[in-house]
Amino acid sequence: MIRMIGEGLSREDIVLEEIFLTDKAIAYCIGCAVCLEKGKCWRKDDHAGITDALFAADGIILASPVYFKHVTAQMKTFIDRSLAFGHKPRGASKPGPGRHGVHRSCRHVDRPLYRGHAPDIRRLFLGALVAIGTGPGGFLGKRPVEARAQDLARDLACAIKRRDATR
Repeated sequence: MIRMIGEGLSREDIVLEEIFLTDKAIAYCIGCAVCLEKGKCWRKDDHAGITDALFAADGIILASPVYFKHVTAQMKTFIDRSLAFGHKPRGASKPGPGRHGVHRSCRHVDRPLYRGHAPDIRRLFLGALVAIGTGPGGFLGKRPVEARAQDLARDLACAIKRRDATR
């Protein structure tokens, strides 16, 4: 599904860089609260590099399969470790995903990043892309999902270009 959005972004001359959390080593948050004071976690793993890439990006798409009505453990761990960014704002503003009535897993991603936990990523809701999987790489409703992916790609490209024009 992300590749469908990537194809649409490519037509708008925007490059989609994918970061796969399953290929990264991200330790669990231990609740020490050092990040609240320092603005970043002290643990040395791949989390810092990923967040650096997100803050350098023109837009952000967060994607996760949904298992048992929730994002994957890797996405949850990444979100937990991102707590500090809401307490040490950086002032960046980027278009990104939102929730608007989509099921619980989308709200789980939305809450920490936009509802006070990361004010440095200002909310510009562009929408959600949700489908029911039928197996590896397969899902129900291919045509409507493809159409929605193209709409989201176009909207994200417009938001990025509009943001670049106001810099």
